[in-house]
Parts: sequence; structure tokens; C-alpha cells
Amino acid sequence: MKSLTRLSVLARLWAFGIDFATWSARLARVAEAAGPLANLRTQLDGFSPALSQLVMACFMEEGHFSSHLRRMRSVYAAKRTELVEALEPLFCLGWTWSSNPAGFHLLIRHRDGELVRRVVARSSLDLALLSRYRIRRTSDDGLLLRFGGLSTPELRAGIRELLAAISTAS
Repeated sequence: MKSLTRLSVLARLWAFGIDFATWSARLARVAEAAGPLANLRTQLDGFSPALSQLVMACFMEEGHFSSHLRRMRSVYAAKRTELVEALEPLFCLGWTWSSNPAGFHLLIRHRDGELVRRVVARSSLDLALLSRYRIRRTSDDGLLLRFGGLSTPELRAGIRELLAAISTAS
């Protein structure tokens, strides 16, 4: 008989789709009605389900997380390299970005904030404006390009769409 690690057993339990969030909410209602245990609801709300936490803890404990991080770093680096290489022509048009090779998003900036907002208006992409995260409005703006969760074909399609939107906005 094939032996199962704790992680695989927990993953199979998780796959059953037992609704632990609903269970914890019901338990919290019962505890709330019980008076002295009302603090239990506070402890149960706002946290990921216990099974998810347990699966992640086992994943890390058994050494899978570090190998996952190593693999994902190279995946994200390849995607970022492809994105930056495709955006190189924009550098001559006043767009700038960090040379930091890490991460799964890229912030590109332009000194003309109106141009950046026109790009967003002309694009069907879900672009995050840097100005939305600022307290005071400035003349420059930027776009946060989130590429980590995209497949290579999706990334390439997004690059084409972004370059077209920049071209028509300029």
C-alpha cells in the first residue's frame, strides 16, 4: 500500500470541499449565544480556515515551499524579462521602470500623467494607476503591471494590447 504524507492526506481532505468557513460561522453563532465564549467569534473571523493553514504549515514543514519559491522565482524572472524586453521601445518615449529583476509586477512611469490616464481609458486591460495610491495628485503617473498570474500567451497578448493603447494615446 502506498504511504501518504500528511500533506497529501490534508490535500485530499481539502479537495472534498468541506465548507469550514460556514462551519466556523455556525460555531461562532453558537458561541456568541453562550455568552462567556463570545470572544470565540472574534478569534474565528478574519482568518483563513484552519484546514488551509494546516495544509500550508505541512507544505512548508516538509520542505515543499522552498522548492516552490525557487521554481517560481525563475518563472517570474522569465516573464519579467519578456515584459521588459517588449517595453524597451517605450523608454525612448519617456516611460521608465525599475531595473530590479525581482517580483511579479512591474511599475512603469511617465512624467505626463494625462498620457498615462489616456492609456488606461483606451485599454481593455485591468491597469492599476499609481495615482490611485497617492495622497496628493502629481503631474506624473504610472501603471502597475501585474504579470505573475498570467500564462505566456496571456502575457504576450497583454503586451500587445498595452503597446496598442500607448500608441493610440500618444
